[in-house]
Amino acid sequence: MSICETCRNIPFDRLPSEEQPAFPHRPSIKDLATSAAAKCQLCQLIMFSIGDLCMAIKNDREGNKSEGPGGWITHTPKVGLPSGKMRTLKIENGNFIPGASGAIQPIVSDGPNYNGPMYFNPLEMFPERDNSKQSLRPWLFGNWWQSENPNGPLQLIGIGVRLSKTANIEDGEGNTSETVRLRGSLIRVRSENSK
Repeated sequence: MSICETCRNIPFDRLPSEEQPAFPHRPSIKDLATSAAAKCQLCQLIMFSIGDLCMAIKNDREGNKSEGPGGWITHTPKVGLPSGKMRTLKIENGNFIPGASGAIQPIVSDGPNYNGPMYFNPLEMFPERDNSKQSLRPWLFGNWWQSENPNGPLQLIGIGVRLSKTANIEDGEGNTSETVRLRGSLIRVRSENSK
């Protein structure tokens, strides 16, 4: 398995949760694409996750609500973020295809069936600029779960990525000055239960 030095230095046991300032990964999307092409398997997974995120952002910008991957949306009143800014949270709760075996149609739905692509090329959506300070970069966060042992530590069950110029969630692509989207993680992590 090929893993680059940047990915080897990810502090998996200390990744912040999605609403917290995220952990910096590669300095730009182009740099991530180069590492993924050089066969870093984790960079490849992160690149695919960013492509999925770009497709969701593209569909949202174009008003293609029925082109989303399904799931339900929850809106919260304005809450304080770690940066101190107040935003409405739009939580995208899961991806499923309504009508599939065992799937239950939620009361609040934001798109019935998904027939579109799941990936949009991040470099096409966000062309790199000459000035690296203007470049978007991938930022990582963890999806944490309390194990069966209520006194045990939280377990990392997924890794999420957002594109931004800063570590703060409100600055992430697809968010606005009014609303922050919590999209969860696309890279699932399998681990043993903590004792």
